[in-house]
Amino acid sequence: MKCNLKRVLSILFSATIIISVVINTSVIAGAATGVMADATQIDVKKNISINSTDVTIYAIEDWAAKYISIPSNFNSSFQLIVSGANQISYYVDGYEKVNISSNGLITPKINTYYWYGNYGTTVEEPNKTPTKITKDIEYGESTIIVCADDVEFEVKVNVVDYSDVYAEKIMDDYVSKNIKNDMSTYEKINIIAKFVAERDYDDGYSSYAGLIIAGGGDCWASTDAIIYMSKSAGLQAWKRNGSKDYGAGSGHMNAMVSDGKEYYEVEAGFTGSAPRYYSVKVRNSLYSYRLDDFDGMQIYQYDGEMYPSVLEIPSEINGNKVTSIGAYFAQLHPLIGGNSNINRVILPDTVKEIGDGAFLACENLASITIPKSVLYIGQRALGYLSDSYKREGFIIYGYKNTASEEYANINGFEFIALDEKFFSSGDANGDGSVNAKDRMMLTRYLAKWLSYENINMTSADVNKDGEVNAKDRMILTRHLAKWQGYETLSIL
Repeated sequence: MKCNLKRVLSILFSATIIISVVINTSVIAGAATGVMADATQIDVKKNISINSTDVTIYAIEDWAAKYISIPSNFNSSFQLIVSGANQISYYVDGYEKVNISSNGLITPKINTYYWYGNYGTTVEEPNKTPTKITKDIEYGESTIIVCADDVEFEVKVNVVDYSDVYAEKIMDDYVSKNIKNDMSTYEKINIIAKFVAERDYDDGYSSYAGLIIAGGGDCWASTDAIIYMSKSAGLQAWKRNGSKDYGAGSGHMNAMVSDGKEYYEVEAGFTGSAPRYYSVKVRNSLYSYRLDDFDGMQIYQYDGEMYPSVLEIPSEINGNKVTSIGAYFAQLHPLIGGNSNINRVILPDTVKEIGDGAFLACENLASITIPKSVLYIGQRALGYLSDSYKREGFIIYGYKNTASEEYANINGFEFIALDEKFFSSGDANGDGSVNAKDRMMLTRYLAKWLSYENINMTSADVNKDGEVNAKDRMILTRHLAKWQGYETLSIL
């Protein structure tokens, strides 16, 4: 018991208290609809009640308050009222995102920062004049514990950014009015991209709220708006790393949109004043690619919503051979970092080059098989968690006197020559025999035991379907039990 009291038996009758606060005295009227309701919780035995256990607080930042205001029917605070108790106390449980006064008044928590050049602090320094003062609202959920005599209530409080609500209402209304069911997916996306491009480029705003309310935003803001509106129109949408595209900035971002059948790359983050240029491009592959020095294709990133756990690099795209993998191929974004999704990579024998940092920070990639065709492997392309740290136990399977052996030797990784050793299907631990130890290792690998992550993936894929899963364990189990039809496992 947080109050060291008996837990309340309660009846929750209804609804949500909606509260608002504006951190600026200079506001311009905005539009929204607010609803206020009362929820009462009662201890049946003690006849102690509280007027609400579910509170939502809406607040806006200074920048938004220059353009919009929260409607007057939204209160700036909420007063908790406890009836039937003699002694009442309140406190915020855990991380504080709201303030609660000694008499039960709830208000959003506002942090004030005093800036001295690039240095900011919540405490004003004596004898110094700050270069600027900013305020930050704590958004999210909090729990307030109310102790009323020997009864305890939990009050859930959610602080919501009203600028998001305001912007979402505008975008939802636009989608509802302009997107029709009989339109093609391309037409729907084109209408959405045009709406976004009708706002200026402004690197001062990186969210769709800034884009809609202030009338401008950067590529991140434009991408957020495209994704939100596409989802509102019933489509799938996600962020795409645009920083590797020719001519793009180092932090560039755009969007991928799909109807479940086709994929579209959507760009509305170009600089300039409205109306800005925008583009909707039908994608014939989820790999971004371009011509390389081998007269083939370089794939430089994967643009699906997330990288698959087993990443099988295609041998060709649109009839053109894939001959290289670009630098930092698996990096999600320069501002986001590494990739924890990939745990296996399958390379075709068309690949000749693996660029610098191609699989850098792929923390769950424990080994890789390099075909003979690879002539060059860039710095920290494989087996590195960062520029300075290697992945412990990383194994490279390859062929002697090739780039794979050279890379393994230079970087101090274990190298297993495929042209010197035959691996039997089912030999998960690579000791040259197939027995119960292999089944145990496969079982523990599937259970994600960390010490069993360096499994021989090639041999563990008993049925050769490109994946190591429960089917392989079943076949191996039946082979070891000498089931009819499972007497022999093939040699790779």
